[in-house]
Amino acid sequence: MVDFNKFIKMELIRDMTYILLSLLSFVKGQESINMYEGSNFGLQAALVFIIMFLLLLAIVITVNLLQRWYVNKQGGQIK
Repeated sequence: MVDFNKFIKMELIRDMTYILLSLLSFVKGQESINMYEGSNFGLQAALVFIIMFLLLLAIVITVNLLQRWYVNKQGGQIK
């Protein structure tokens, strides 16, 4: 059988890395666009990072709760 803990952690790390790389490329693109408009890019970037951090935190908490539910459903052991 697949080790549930290792599988979830690897998937989560892969997804978070992908999300952060996408976010960084998005912010980099926004920076080059907004550089000529004189808008407050720092505030936009900070808000995007805060929102993404909260989303990642929600994902981690959800996965943790799902894992606990799965373990309890299995009778306390992962078979």
